[in-house]
Amino acid sequence: MTHEQMAEARIEAVRADLGGNAALDLSGLPLGHVPQEIRALTGLAKLDLSGMRLTAVPQWLGDLTGLRWLKLDRNQLETVPTALGRLTALNWLKLEHNQLVEVPDTLGRLTSLRRLDLNANRLAEIPPPLGRLTSLRRLDIGHNRLTELPSTLGRLTALRRLSAGHNRLTSLPAGLGRLSALRVLNLRFNELSEVPESLGRLTALTELVLSANALTRVPAAVEHLAALTSLDLSSNALSEIPDALGGLTALTSLNLSANQLDRLPDRLGHLPALRALYLRSNPLTRLPDSFERLSGLTELNLSSTLLAELPEALRGITALDVANTPFAAAQTD
Repeated sequence: MTHEQMAEARIEAVRADLGGNAALDLSGLPLGHVPQEIRALTGLAKLDLSGMRLTAVPQWLGDLTGLRWLKLDRNQLETVPTALGRLTALNWLKLEHNQLVEVPDTLGRLTSLRRLDLNANRLAEIPPPLGRLTSLRRLDIGHNRLTELPSTLGRLTALRRLSAGHNRLTSLPAGLGRLSALRVLNLRFNELSEVPESLGRLTALTELVLSANALTRVPAAVEHLAALTSLDLSSNALSEIPDALGGLTALTSLNLSANQLDRLPDRLGHLPALRALYLRSNPLTRLPDSFERLSGLTELNLSSTLLAELPEALRGITALDVANTPFAAAQTD
């Protein structure tokens, strides 16, 4: 059976049983086009056109107004039609892993949308009208060419997860501090030298990733994020850690690897929930005495530091990495 025949068979099967939750899956069939027969399936709820080698999407796709899921990922799309803005029942739109250089403003009309995936494209900007997507719970815009984010993203007050890593961001809009429902914020691999103080208002945030940026100090806003359980500040240019970081008592994972830290504040030893601590590739010569109180630690990475001594209380940690340290060298002598 050819790929065309397989598509025809699947379309016919859906046509014969077009119920309220009808789904058509043509993913992986390398047709290079969207079959015209789909246009008649006006009761379709879910449509998967991922991985079909599509270079264009027809405007008539906007006539399938019952769609709740539309997957167009892993194709070769440079644009999507403005008519997609008519799909106002959509909950999930997947457009990642294409070659999109822009998305139409009309996507801002999709006010039922709960998840929008735009990662791994060629986007240089996010259109401000996307700030109208007030039902959005998850937005992924990572792996693009973004240098800034529109201030209108601050209107997405239902947003729980924002992934904007692997871009070229040099600053963030202060309006992000209004995302009161946000749980996860991923900003790794950008060019941020600071973040706005308003991020300190993200009191629901549990995971913050700021690794591989250009931070020279821990943003003051971080000190107010009392709900944080995971904080990643690795691969920056930090030379000191403020005492206030020791006040984030919900932290279970803290990554400070690959910075310029030669000492740590004693208060870091007062993080009762901490399970994983990563300090790799820093010029540390000693650890605070308070670290002996970190009785819950199960993972500690001290590799490629200058530590010659390790407190006895830390030597029994399940996952302990002291490779390429003076301490490790002394143990082999």
